[in-house]
Amino acid sequence: RKETVTIPVLGAYSKTWPLDCPKSKRIIDEAAAFYADPQKFNARDIPGALGCLFLLSTGDDKYLPRVKAYFDAFPKDVKAVGLSTWSNGYNGIACGEYYLRTADKSVLPIMQYYCDDAKEHQSFGCGWSHYGAKSIHPGYTAGGTLDVAMRATPGRGDFEPIEYFFDETSGNPGAADSGWTTNPVYKDTSLEPGTSYTYTVKMRNALGQEGNANYVLVGYAAGSATPIVLKLLADGVEVTPTSAIDPQLTGGWQKFSRTYAPADLAKHVGKEITIACGLGRDAKGTQTAIDDLSLRYFIVP
Repeated sequence: RKETVTIPVLGAYSKTWPLDCPKSKRIIDEAAAFYADPQKFNARDIPGALGCLFLLSTGDDKYLPRVKAYFDAFPKDVKAVGLSTWSNGYNGIACGEYYLRTADKSVLPIMQYYCDDAKEHQSFGCGWSHYGAKSIHPGYTAGGTLDVAMRATPGRGDFEPIEYFFDETSGNPGAADSGWTTNPVYKDTSLEPGTSYTYTVKMRNALGQEGNANYVLVGYAAGSATPIVLKLLADGVEVTPTSAIDPQLTGGWQKFSRTYAPADLAKHVGKEITIACGLGRDAKGTQTAIDDLSLRYFIVP
């Protein structure tokens, strides 16, 4: 198939370009006519946002209804707008510029969603990934940072608050430890390009006890019937705990638990996790009540 494309001759730009330039004016007028015609241009997402920004940049009020129609077509439930960082970023700018120009309050729910989404999905206080996930790639960041950020899985323990120590172990120039901090997020700045750095993290509780972080399946029982069954199943298969606490029940509420190493649970990522709890078939004693089951990430001194 052959197509003939006629390219109009517009001549040269004026010496006063971009001011008082017939060529520039014609390019702007014809581009605006194209973007304002929904039969010719009806794109959404980033192209749609850029089209709106171009129409607003002309300063001509006759294009405002076309921009309004663009935002009127957004879902009434603003959460359905989605989590695309790029699309939300461009559309957020276009929406803000339209509101500043018109004070049209109908777009305020959309603007609020973009603000909330940006706040909710910012990673480590310095950037965003593509679709709302809280992660950033050090070589490709929508935020422009040469630092490195890391997050420890928040610990739990019997004596809180929990503190974290991010230890840079390579000793290479530019690196620094975090010192003890209650913030599970640490950002090391002033790192040098092309240099390798390594980090470890440790935790301690309010008593100063340092320890390993483990997953602990915890429950409370009151009564005297035993044995209590407490299992963590991955696709129906029991995960073996590293330790267990089964107190002799005396009637009042008492804690029982199973402890699991993070490396053991990591083998079961993607599987259906089930907590099985109750009394064994051979249970003896008066009735036992079980309550407040939870799987927690604890400091184990």
